[in-house]
Amino acid sequence: MKQTRFAEQQNVGILKATEGVVLVKDLCRKQRVSDATSYNWKAGYAGLVVTESKRSRGLEAETVLWKKMYAGLAVTNEASRTVLNRKP
Repeated sequence: MKQTRFAEQQNVGILKATEGVVLVKDLCRKQRVSDATSYNWKAGYAGLVVTESKRSRGLEAETVLWKKMYAGLAVTNEASRTVLNRKP
C-alpha cells in the first residue's frame, strides 16, 4: 500500500482549517499539498472529526476480521456437507 505523508488525523485537521476564513489555495501552499489532494480528502473525510476517523478505521479492521472468520467457516461447512452427502 502506498505510504502517505500525512496521517488521517492530520488530513482531518487540515480540512477543518479550510472551513475557516483561510483560502484553500493559501492553506494548501502552506501545507505543501496540491489543491486536488485537498479536494480528494474533502470527498473522503467530509464532516469527520478525528475521533470518528479513528473509529472508522477500527471498524474497517473489525469488518475484515469478521469476513475472514466467515470465509473460514463457510469452507468448513461446505466440506462437511460434501462428506455427509457422499454415497458409499
